[in-house]
Amino acid sequence: MKLPKFLNIFGQKIKLKLDKKLPPHIAGQYDYTKSTISINALQESDKEFMHTLIHECGHALFYRVSINQAISFEVHEYIVNNMATMLLENFDVKLKK
Repeated sequence: MKLPKFLNIFGQKIKLKLDKKLPPHIAGQYDYTKSTISINALQESDKEFMHTLIHECGHALFYRVSINQAISFEVHEYIVNNMATMLLENFDVKLKK
């Protein structure tokens, strides 16, 4: 699976990486201190991978515009998870192989 090395999110360079060391129950994570999105390399499908990538980009977007300061983590998680689901269900998003 080909993954770009970086994304630009509101002017900030965010590093993307596949991580084989993430525990199986963690699909991905955004680390704002390192400007890094890590995706678990053990994703079961392309759709699951894309959902995780969009979800983590949502966290990065929210952090860049400081929404994380205005809402609880639970609400933040709910919004980015549903945003990823809505985008994948309404747009034909595919990975280049």
